[in-house]
Amino acid sequence: MLTLGARGDSYYEYLLKQAIQTKDKRLLNEYLFAMESVKVSLLKSSSERLTYVAEMSPVMVSIDKMDHLVCFLPGTLALGTLYGAPPWHLVLAEDLIRTCMAMYHTFTGLAPEIVKFDARKGLFISSRDEFSLLRPETVESLFVLWRITKRTRYRNWAWDIYSAIEKYAKHPDHGFSSLGGIDSSFGSPPTRRDSMESFFLAETIKYLYLINLPDDVLPLSQYVLNTEAHPLPIKDFHWFTEIQNKTFNSIPHNNISND
Repeated sequence: MLTLGARGDSYYEYLLKQAIQTKDKRLLNEYLFAMESVKVSLLKSSSERLTYVAEMSPVMVSIDKMDHLVCFLPGTLALGTLYGAPPWHLVLAEDLIRTCMAMYHTFTGLAPEIVKFDARKGLFISSRDEFSLLRPETVESLFVLWRITKRTRYRNWAWDIYSAIEKYAKHPDHGFSSLGGIDSSFGSPPTRRDSMESFFLAETIKYLYLINLPDDVLPLSQYVLNTEAHPLPIKDFHWFTEIQNKTFNSIPHNNISND
């Protein structure tokens, strides 16, 4: 199975982040080649014109589903544009984050574990996937996109997600809970699962906090946040300076509206 979701996501994320941290240009080239392959083989568009990353079966049949885990990709693509990736990576990142946010268009405002796509129905949620573990991938991407583009909508979307978590997932006595039944279209109210994943505090809440802090707190030019959101210092953050300046200046920031 070829997927950027479960059991595959961290590999692609670490190709770039290890290249940035360790100055390994071989890893950077492998990452760029992988993203070209994703663009050619896995990118699709739904009937609502949502760009999504499909999966590929072992017999090369496209599967029109996308895990919430894949929502790490907009942030990774955006981060790469600071370190030599072509500008189309940022364009794709902003397309994909809209799809990730469309996953949150549920009764609770929380995203399911998986969405599927149909030529007639577009994006839809099956009853077996109608639960939320309060995953961090979308808010991580919102954080990176905010740092790079300064579009205020990314902060606003992060606030919408936090508000939904506070409203539906907060336990009256302690902590926060994963939820089942997040979309009322299936006829039942959301139910607490009485479990809180470790990544909720380590990542989801951390990124929701960081998106509201100044850029000099864990600057992207000096730290890499690994797949568990632990900040790791870049070995020599001056190594990419020349590439970074050239690439960043090639992105048409003057045409980016602050919305």
